[in-house]
Amino acid sequence: MAEIIDNARKGTPEAMRALYDQNKDRIMFLCQALLLDENAACNAVSHVFKAMWELVVSGQVISEQDFQDTVTRKAVNYCKAQIARKDSKAFRVPVSRNFMNTPYDAGKMNLSGQPWEIVLKNLPHLHRFIYVLHGVCGYDDIR
Repeated sequence: MAEIIDNARKGTPEAMRALYDQNKDRIMFLCQALLLDENAACNAVSHVFKAMWELVVSGQVISEQDFQDTVTRKAVNYCKAQIARKDSKAFRVPVSRNFMNTPYDAGKMNLSGQPWEIVLKNLPHLHRFIYVLHGVCGYDDIR
């Protein structure tokens, strides 16, 4: 297991490709679910993996699990920054902290796509992040 990381740290293209192949589909799906834009998700994946190679080569990533956790965290942070750049109020917690009382306009609901896409498209940004991070990444309440 550590052999792939050791080889990637040395700059072996096969090891770097193996790490990329093991994680790219999950990270692409995660970015697409958070950003709801395929082009933005492709840019996010590219940015995240470029940053990851610097961490691998510098020795800050010591195992495949560490690589997986770090690339997931970097993808989430990148997506959050992209959304916050467009909407500075996107991640504000409701004053009452009651997520059930989120206003919505039924006339503005987007009903196109597969059922999971419909749900994600109609959730506010904060709710979408919470839902996706629990469901896709297996994050607990603290994380």
